[in-house]
Amino acid sequence: MTDQAAERELLPKLGALADEITMGMWRSSGLATRRKSDGSPVTAADIEVERTLRDCVLGMHPHDRFVSEELGTSAGTSSRCWYVDGIDGTTAYADGRPEWSTLIALTDSGGLRQGLCTAPALGKRWYVGADGRAVMNDSSGHTRRVQVSAASRGADARLACWPPAPRVGAHLSSHGRSRLEELTAGRSTRPSWGAGVPNAAMLVAEGALDGFVLFGGGPWDHAATAAIVVAAGGAWSSLSGRQDLDAPAIALTNGSIHDWLLAQLDPALDNEHG
Repeated sequence: MTDQAAERELLPKLGALADEITMGMWRSSGLATRRKSDGSPVTAADIEVERTLRDCVLGMHPHDRFVSEELGTSAGTSSRCWYVDGIDGTTAYADGRPEWSTLIALTDSGGLRQGLCTAPALGKRWYVGADGRAVMNDSSGHTRRVQVSAASRGADARLACWPPAPRVGAHLSSHGRSRLEELTAGRSTRPSWGAGVPNAAMLVAEGALDGFVLFGGGPWDHAATAAIVVAAGGAWSSLSGRQDLDAPAIALTNGSIHDWLLAQLDPALDNEHG
């Protein structure tokens, strides 16, 4: 079995492990939840998923690096790095809403290799298929390819961002914030809620949005979603156009409007990683 085939087999197994934990604790009256220093919630389920997946991955690949939101970094000597967000959408999870997921990705020195977004409360899972194209399967066992939109005119683009434009702070100049608010009018208040997806990046992969800008995320938020959007025919980058998973803000688009969108945002480049 090739390395890539083994990776493709491992990711759904990791997703199944995550689903078992998250669904077992979701809507539990005894779910422990606390606030982090930035005010965002974290639950016992977030931590348990990341610990379980870390132990599984490093048990099989002890030289790989493993980075997750709550547990931090486990150093490795290989060029491979796993990125995991135990629960992306913890606010929804803690509130009993279904729009949350576990994000799992694998990178190496050549960039993104694999990505998976599993949303068991919605009965859906998105991932990079064996042919390198994005697919989604649901709880009924149906699998279909997903593809970004064909929109090519920026003026007609369906765009969203998170958090809402007035709250993005120093990530953008005042002009950039004003322009973003104008571009995303009506689509910047948790655009995924009620849309049958766990995050707006999957709306881009599905072709329901032409572009989405995420501010304040970490590499565990960026890696899996970027891999899936690219496999669906789209593009991603930091706001300065770099392939930087550690960037404080990223744009995910259908590819056709990517350069146009970056040009609209006038990023405060001194706030991006050098």
